[in-house]
Amino acid sequence: SEINSLNLTEIDEEKLEAEKKRLLDFEKTNEKINNYRQYMEGNQGILSLLSSALNELEALNQQANYQQIYEQMYDLYYNLIDLNDAILDEYNRNDFDEFRLNEIQETLFKLNRLKRKYGQSINAILNAKKEIEDKILSFTNRETYINDLKSKLDSILIQVNQSAKEITTLRKQKALEFTNKVMEQLKSLYLEKVVFEIDFQKSSLQKNGQDIITFLVSTNSGQTLQPLNKIASGGEMSRIMLAIKTLSLSSGSLETIIFDEADSGVSGKVAESIGAKMKYIAKKYQVLCISHLAQVASFANHHYLIEKTSNDDNTSVKVSELSEEKSILEIAKLISGKDISKESIDHAKKLKLSNE
Repeated sequence: SEINSLNLTEIDEEKLEAEKKRLLDFEKTNEKINNYRQYMEGNQGILSLLSSALNELEALNQQANYQQIYEQMYDLYYNLIDLNDAILDEYNRNDFDEFRLNEIQETLFKLNRLKRKYGQSINAILNAKKEIEDKILSFTNRETYINDLKSKLDSILIQVNQSAKEITTLRKQKALEFTNKVMEQLKSLYLEKVVFEIDFQKSSLQKNGQDIITFLVSTNSGQTLQPLNKIASGGEMSRIMLAIKTLSLSSGSLETIIFDEADSGVSGKVAESIGAKMKYIAKKYQVLCISHLAQVASFANHHYLIEKTSNDDNTSVKVSELSEEKSILEIAKLISGKDISKESIDHAKKLKLSNE
């Protein structure tokens, strides 16, 4: 197998990486030394040119004023030869084995491929190898192995089906309790005619059990119960969801709940009840509510004004956060319309104060 292509117990990855680095560095060194020798020893190299220059200068050696300069140049030339010899001696002391470099790179490549597939360490690969070998060993008696798996599967299915039945029984018990509580919440929202039920249908076994659960509602007397999302209007849907979310505060996992015109078609005490429930929910969740009623808006901690403008080409929407002063003016506008009066402003202030 691919794991057996390497003797993993004999591999020291850190040492191989260190050796690879040394050999790769040697390749770079070799390139630099070759370039260096061209500059130093080539036909137009420093030593050749300096030797020619020294020969020219030697003719002037007999003149006293050039003698010292010539001697310094002579010393410089032979010092350069000594330095050049020292560099080449150092270079020649280090051996480069291209075959060894290729061997190391191939080993590390295979090792990294195994690590990506079986785990990020040699121990993880060895553990995976043992698991594979155990499976291969178990398949030596394939029929016995398959029968054993079937037996285990049958046993698990019996347990799972029993657990699913218990979950269904518990759900139905809780559904009855939940239904009664939702009906109470709906009455407090002045939806006395709405009937709420939870329907159970059996399905194939899934990770969450074997139940298909549907919330059914009837919004008018004599109306057949239908799924919530098919029968309720936007405002009714929001109020029903408001009732449900009020009961789900302790178990919900949402962070933000949006109510789109939950106060549609209501006023007075109904609107106040809706606003109070939203404020209660907002103790745990972030609640975003689109409202046209002062009784609901006055319960909020923050207000945003949504303005929509249209022309022949397009429609744009602008959302602006309101200051405390502007918030009161907008609530007053909801009370009295565009012509804001002192009375409507005072009423808006009282609403906000009483709903804090």
